[in-house]
Amino acid sequence: MRRVFPIFCCSMALIVVGALSLLRAADDDKPKKSVKEVMKQHKDLVDKVKKDTASAEEKKQLVELYTEMSKNKAPSGEADSWKKMTEALVKASKDLSDGKDGAKDAFVKAVDCGKCHTAHKPKK
Repeated sequence: MRRVFPIFCCSMALIVVGALSLLRAADDDKPKKSVKEVMKQHKDLVDKVKKDTASAEEKKQLVELYTEMSKNKAPSGEADSWKKMTEALVKASKDLSDGKDGAKDAFVKAVDCGKCHTAHKPKK
């Protein structure tokens, strides 16, 4: 009987730790920024990338912005299209940030504002 209580307490502690880990993981999936917030912040950074004046920190900021945007639901249009476009932006910005060959061209291609806005910008 003396062993049952410590085993019970350890089991309960493991369950609590596991539940907290799951809650924390679920919070990581929630976007910290809305699509609108990302749109306000990314334009100047994209312009700097196109002009080859973006710093390494600014390129990392683009990765963070697009990663957060990809966690949002599509404001309008097909969810699969939204997922495909935002994943392309995240990948292209990561490659750009990592300095991979041809990354700037791939990034500029992925940042096709008109294509994305046509498919996903809510109609007023």
